[in-house]
Amino acid sequence: CNSKVKIKSVEAVEIEIPYNPPFSPAWAPGVEQRSRGYTVVKLTTTDGIVGWGASARRNEAQIINKIIKPYLEGKELFATEQYIKKLRVEGGIWCIEIAIWDAIGKTLNVPLYRLWGGYKDKILAYASVVQASSIEKRVEDALKFLELGFRAIKLRAHYWDMKDDILLVEKVREADGDRMEIMVDANQAFD
Repeated sequence: CNSKVKIKSVEAVEIEIPYNPPFSPAWAPGVEQRSRGYTVVKLTTTDGIVGWGASARRNEAQIINKIIKPYLEGKELFATEQYIKKLRVEGGIWCIEIAIWDAIGKTLNVPLYRLWGGYKDKILAYASVVQASSIEKRVEDALKFLELGFRAIKLRAHYWDMKDDILLVEKVREADGDRMEIMVDANQAFD
């Protein structure tokens, strides 16, 4: 490990990705989103390694470029612990931490899952449905994703009655014939 590797530069930009067609997420009922803003960070080391980070939070680029950039440039890449407090104080600018860890992994030529102690080198890709929809539409989506080659799906639990969420999973399972792993995201669940 070359602890002399330093952060040479930090650049952050805001991008806007349009949705076509517009999208109504389950976490914002009745709201139609036509685009989503992101902050993208490029961190370059003195060895020329580039680490990338991104956040789905808007308006972070200005804070990064005015406050975080001068703070980080010239500091040691591997001294991550000293940066966390500053990132937290500035509102949790975690896309910078993602870029730092990306650069560390590339510098060491070690994938981050291994660097952090993970043992799997493959994960099952899955389709995630985030729009509130009818059970029939979710079944249709699951079959479409299965046809596209996905072997796993994450369904959004969002109904007022948990019986409907259970029915959703049962109907998708019935339709896919046990050919897909099913995950459930219950972050909009009610008690």
